[in-house]
Amino acid sequence: MRGGAECLRVTYEYEGAGGQQAASPSVTAWINVATGETVEVQICIPGVGCQAASPQQYSQYEYVPPQTSSVVGVETVTVPAGTFSCYKIVYQGATVWWSPDAPPLGVVKAVYPQGEMILVALGP
Repeated sequence: MRGGAECLRVTYEYEGAGGQQAASPSVTAWINVATGETVEVQICIPGVGCQAASPQQYSQYEYVPPQTSSVVGVETVTVPAGTFSCYKIVYQGATVWWSPDAPPLGVVKAVYPQGEMILVALGP
């Protein structure tokens, strides 16, 4: 429950290239189950703390692949949040595994030249 509503909690962790960080920054969003609206967003940086952000700052949580992207297949991907059947999307040196079963962004895992992002929590 967040803001008086039943919510889905979605957390992503970011890791720099080569995994040199001891602890990873994370972003957690609470999504109203009934309306699909973002209720709260929290950004946490290890050693610095956590900062709440207004839902208006992060209201566009829909992932739309760039025009230059290519779907290269379907793969099963396991991350801390679970196992998902994903579309593997490649563009501009990045690879994204996307699933409609991982709302609100759909991004299960993303690997970029600068590091990676993985879905670590999805649930109430």
